[in-house]
Amino acid sequence: MSESFFGGIVSAIAHGRDRAVSELARLLANRFALARYGEMREFSLDSDAREFRAEFLLRGEDRPVSVRAAWRLEKEGGATVLTLERVRTSREWMTRLIADRAASQPLRVELSPAAAVAARILGL
Repeated sequence: MSESFFGGIVSAIAHGRDRAVSELARLLANRFALARYGEMREFSLDSDAREFRAEFLLRGEDRPVSVRAAWRLEKEGGATVLTLERVRTSREWMTRLIADRAASQPLRVELSPAAAVAARILGL
């Protein structure tokens, strides 16, 4: 069997994992974090490229907002921290606001212990 055959299998497994994680993240975000503000309509994760894409329909908005960003997970002390980089949105003003803020302070979120364990189990 060729190396490309096994590479294809590994790629298919990773893609399936990303699709499952994407759907779970969308469901959890809508249920626990976003209900007050709107909903996440789409979410897709590419763990190989360390990027995600999302689409939100926010309360009071007529059109959805698309977001694309790179991400990285890092250990800091005993915590796992998610850092967003190269954030782009479908709203120019929003992209500029995020870039201005990120220039002085990176967009970082400390994961809960359960989320950190899940990320490690999923190989993210």
